[in-house]
Amino acid sequence: MNNIESRQFVLYIFLTALTFFILLTTVVIFIYLSRKKVLEQRLRNKELQLKMQKEILKAVVDAQEQERLRIARDLHDDISSKLNAVSMNVHILKRKNLVENVREEIADSTLEACHLLIDSARQITHNLIPPSIENGGLDVVIKEVCDNISEAEMTKIRYENEKGQSFFRDFSLEQQLHLFRIMQELITNSTRHGKATEIELSFTLSGASKMMTYCDNGAGMEKEGVSPGKGIGMKNILFRSDMLNAVPYYEIKKKGFHFTLKFNENEQQN
Repeated sequence: MNNIESRQFVLYIFLTALTFFILLTTVVIFIYLSRKKVLEQRLRNKELQLKMQKEILKAVVDAQEQERLRIARDLHDDISSKLNAVSMNVHILKRKNLVENVREEIADSTLEACHLLIDSARQITHNLIPPSIENGGLDVVIKEVCDNISEAEMTKIRYENEKGQSFFRDFSLEQQLHLFRIMQELITNSTRHGKATEIELSFTLSGASKMMTYCDNGAGMEKEGVSPGKGIGMKNILFRSDMLNAVPYYEIKKKGFHFTLKFNENEQQN
């Protein structure tokens, strides 16, 4: 009887130890697989983040290259052609047998070409770094751009900013320039690609929260055209938003485009 009880006791101990071992092994395997899955997910996220950073950096480089090409085209089309006209007029004026009224007519034409040259050079430099941002502030520049586009093109822009320049008071000059470029990119997309006739741009302040809202009534864009992974324009916007430490949000519709930019409370002067 004692032998049977001893065997049962040993068997009980063995089964208990086996059960505990199986449970412990199961827990260890579960923890290992879970941790492995978490690490793999972190690695994938890191790879996606690095890929996104590379794509954004490439987009910025491409945008800079496009900007250089645009400047070169402006210099060639506006400056060079007018300089050629001035040069030709000067050569004609050097002729001694010119009739006086013809000489005066060519001189007036040359003077007019010089004025156009000055205007073209001013416009090119204004597109590079608007002087009003440093002198009068971003609010003044935005009003000028909206008014000029509304007068010169078929697109009407309504700009609202109750706080005026005080809204941008805590933004550095560099941050104001980033915000200006974002606005430029959005308006370009609306007028050239979306064929919008109406644009609304507003800056609102609610407590300590600042937000920019932009929308148009254009043809809209395919989602692939404005996704973070594609489109130089949108990549440039997202890159500049990151430089502002702001959170961008965009909504793609079949008709129209909606974009908001929420500024973090600690974005100023970073």
